Amino acid sequence: MKAMWKRILCFSLVLAFILALGISARAEVMLQWFESDWDEMYRRMPEVAEIGYDYIWTPPPTKGPTGKGVIWANVGYNLWDRFDVGQIPQRGSLATRYGTAGSLKCMVQAAHQLDVKIIPDIVMNHNGNGPDFREYPGMHVEDFHVTYSESYVNGLNYNRARRMDQWSANNGYGGTMWQELAQLIDIRTEDHPLNPDPLRFTGPKTIEGHFFDFVGSRPDYIRHPGQFEMYPYYPAGYETEMASEMLYRWIAWLGDEMDYDGLRLDAGKHTPWEFFGTKGSGFLHEAQFNYNVRRGYSDANPDEADEVFENYLAERDDALIFAEILSPFSEIEYWFGGGTRNPMRFLDYQQKQSGYRDFQGNLAATGQFGSDFGPNNGILYVWGHDEGPPQKVDIAYAYILTHIGMPM
Repeated sequence: MKAMWKRILCFSLVLAFILALGISARAEVMLQWFESDWDEMYRRMPEVAEIGYDYIWTPPPTKGPTGKGVIWANVGYNLWDRFDVGQIPQRGSLATRYGTAGSLKCMVQAAHQLDVKIIPDIVMNHNGNGPDFREYPGMHVEDFHVTYSESYVNGLNYNRARRMDQWSANNGYGGTMWQELAQLIDIRTEDHPLNPDPLRFTGPKTIEGHFFDFVGSRPDYIRHPGQFEMYPYYPAGYETEMASEMLYRWIAWLGDEMDYDGLRLDAGKHTPWEFFGTKGSGFLHEAQFNYNVRRGYSDANPDEADEVFENYLAERDDALIFAEILSPFSEIEYWFGGGTRNPMRFLDYQQKQSGYRDFQGNLAATGQFGSDFGPNNGILYVWGHDEGPPQKVDIAYAYILTHIGMPM
């Protein structure tokens, strides 16, 4: 932890240098802050604000299978209940891995008072890897990619999808869309009205050399009966839902619950573009509409994400949403569609990989560094929790902090 804060203070010198240049529009800078609970973040928020960070990307705020009982067992991607951010006593504790709902709200409020914005990590394509995928609150076994197999094991009549061995989205039909990432059970995000082929993975299929026979989803039950507080527009929406529609409801509920300023979408490569939607419909629309309601903005649907792609803004009238899709931009075009599909930005993975190569030793190749996504479509970064940093990480950070775009 001390090393992290030493590095943050080092970066602050770079930020001070940029400000000393007299640039009229100051760049926005994001900090990925993991492994601290909400209370510690609340206490140290003045330090972060004084350094000059504008956004904080936090870990997932939702309850995992171990609650807070085994602190280091789950960063947050192994998910149990999306509608529990530390206010429901289950899985061994009231608190999540990072604290109670009250602590989360206090941390966000403290950040907002210091003009720091909060971006939680969002898990929407999978749940956890246990203890029993028939027991996730508000969900049914047929919300996942499973094959019916009577008495498969221990009275369990369903067999899960295979662990991932295909890494291409293949225009929405590849293995990333139906196989399990790291044995985290995969949700049927293809089942929703915006998808012209919602049954692409239902019934007997052979795709990329693998045969499966997934059962269809069950949209015929109320997922949270009597829990009206989980329906942000109640009585509207209190009806039967497919899993994807429940996720649309959840992202609006989470906005009301914690007052986020944007979203980092985990494992976007494992979710079809139709689920995210376009301006005016889909998962991204639900997040932007909720943000507008909370902030008092009145963007019409065609303008609901226009400032997502802007840099150097003192105030952004849209939630800043970006996805983790670890691919070059040529593959990300499936989601971006030349600007006609998902209105969101992307972690600039190609730039990160180039940086890992260039900042290991010889810096002569940095001329092409960060030229793939462009300054408006990507989020610049050189070190994330999935992979380690380059050898000359401080120089790499100085590079992205002094270039056009949004560095993290």
